[in-house]
Amino acid sequence: MRVRLFDDWKSTIHFLIPHVMVLDSALGVPVSFPAATAAYIAYQLREREKMAYKAGDFVEYLAGCVSAHVLTFLLRALGVV
Repeated sequence: MRVRLFDDWKSTIHFLIPHVMVLDSALGVPVSFPAATAAYIAYQLREREKMAYKAGDFVEYLAGCVSAHVLTFLLRALGVV
């Protein structure tokens, strides 16, 4: 199985969704990150596309999660958030 990352315009959305959730929660907006992740996984499982595309979408989402947490850590270290 070959997984292709950032293969369409939706890939950017998969990457940016965690940024919105993590930064909103860092700014005090109550967002349930585990619940949102569960909703994203449920959406991906219902979507009708090949498993390789679903795996790529999930890897894009995880990359967004990691980069959003690193960005939040850096902003807190700088005293911005």
